[in-house]
Amino acid sequence: MTSNSITLNVTPSTLDALRKFYSDRLVPFDNPYIDFAAKEGKIQITAYLKEHNGTFKVVFMGPGALDEARIWEPKAEYNEVKEKVKKQWLVFDEHIGSDEVGTGDFFGPITVVGAYVTKEDIKELKKLGIDDSKRLTDEFILSVGPTLVKKFHYSSLTLDNPKYNALVAEGYNMNSLKAMLHNRALFNLQKQFGKKVPVYVDQFCVPDVYYKYLAQEKNVVKDIHFKTKGESYFPAVALASVIARYSFLLKMDAMGKTVGQKLPYGASATVDAFCKKLLREISIEAFDSMVKKNFKNYSRIVNP
Repeated sequence: MTSNSITLNVTPSTLDALRKFYSDRLVPFDNPYIDFAAKEGKIQITAYLKEHNGTFKVVFMGPGALDEARIWEPKAEYNEVKEKVKKQWLVFDEHIGSDEVGTGDFFGPITVVGAYVTKEDIKELKKLGIDDSKRLTDEFILSVGPTLVKKFHYSSLTLDNPKYNALVAEGYNMNSLKAMLHNRALFNLQKQFGKKVPVYVDQFCVPDVYYKYLAQEKNVVKDIHFKTKGESYFPAVALASVIARYSFLLKMDAMGKTVGQKLPYGASATVDAFCKKLLREISIEAFDSMVKKNFKNYSRIVNP
């Protein structure tokens, strides 16, 4: 079964060409992960900021979208409809899960949380609305966060930007750092609750690569069940994702107070504009301590 959209994975140079080509047909958008959006007649073109394997995603939708996409990729085809993510949990017994936030944000730290839940905990999570993804706005997370951190068992690890930048300079990449943080959070919980408890992780790379990143680690959690969108399937991952977001929101708020401004999320052009104004008010050293310097935003802002 096919959808009415076409997705192209384009190189940075092709993305630049697309942006220039559609520059007089740009339309406003409110999404921190979008590079630009344009309309060609009834065709919607959306280019995303997040890089994947060295390429960027551009989506074409609407009548005539396939012909438009084939201007850029002659072999383009309609997307296959993927199976919808299930909206109910699959596990209702004792288990451990982990998730992370902050990896797509120019400001703020990376936060990884591992969480442990029992059968009774899962019932409580449902009562609190943690199984209802529609309710999980930042406002909801800030309201329920204090209850979660008091009632449930979890291990939270934060990698602040100065340390992140130093590790990247040593040769680590985003996924290798995430793997180490997940492993340590999960090990902390396994050590406390026993190795027979099933472990689930919101998948961000294939298992073989995940374990390769941990080759030098002394204690490695094994037999993990990896699944994308893990928070939709496993209560412990859902709990971990909410606590991680809650922690991240608090840290972003505290960081913003140091400069007297609310910091933007994501890594969009809006973030670039904010940073250029901020750099007129604070030193480059202070700025460097707040951001992930390997993001493309940094070169656009500091070395345009």
